[in-house]
Amino acid sequence: SIIEWGLISRDAVALGAAARHLSRDLSLGKVPTPEDVTVSGIVPSRLTIHCEVSAWDENTRTWGSWETLPADGAESGDRIRATLTYEHPVLFGRFCVPSSRLTDDEAIILTAKGMTTRE
Repeated sequence: SIIEWGLISRDAVALGAAARHLSRDLSLGKVPTPEDVTVSGIVPSRLTIHCEVSAWDENTRTWGSWETLPADGAESGDRIRATLTYEHPVLFGRFCVPSSRLTDDEAIILTAKGMTTRE
């Protein structure tokens, strides 16, 4: 339905903005906790946050593999990626969304990523 599409779109836009904001915070050396990440209209218990870092290797002149961001943050010049995953509850269930896209509890998975370089 149009209502369902509107709600999914709203959450996708809000999730994208939150991922960009989180990656900016991480690039400044802040290491926010999940409680610090708020997304308008999103149920916090359905939100998953994953922060990763990739370092530049001067010897090979390539970026390293993505690793989980350490508790003390990233080093200057490292790439940082914030991934937010949200289980958007679908109001009208299988009437609006193909069954293959729904989780067992009738939700659709929305993902947004923000990437930047550590200052």
